[in-house]
Amino acid sequence: MPLSVRSALRLRQHGYAAPCDISTIHLLSDLTSPAERAYHASEAGGGRQLPLACRYNSSGDRLALVDEAGSVGIFDTSKAGPISPLHRWQAHAHAVFDAAWSYDGAMLATAAADDTCRLWDAESGALKGEF
Repeated sequence: MPLSVRSALRLRQHGYAAPCDISTIHLLSDLTSPAERAYHASEAGGGRQLPLACRYNSSGDRLALVDEAGSVGIFDTSKAGPISPLHRWQAHAHAVFDAAWSYDGAMLATAAADDTCRLWDAESGALKGEF
């Protein structure tokens, strides 16, 4: 019988099992989404862009996804069904590496390869500041 992730990590932490002794392959089915729940970020030309970070707001009903094209997408994660962004905007000229929500979920900060951090209104996508 396969070990739970918690049990496997606990055994590894205390040195009771070598990494090869613990199989976690059975967990992969729990980490996949059906095709209708998958979303591929894309640029205007239709090519797929690699998502570089995603962050939930504090209430867990909004997800910010940032990508290598410099885009930000805001998704409503409280509803079932096909996924599409509520809002999407070009935030930076280069790849966005990270994002962080304000505690109240009203603002989103982004950090990008263009050496800037920007603060956005998460509802409208309006730029509020640049650092």
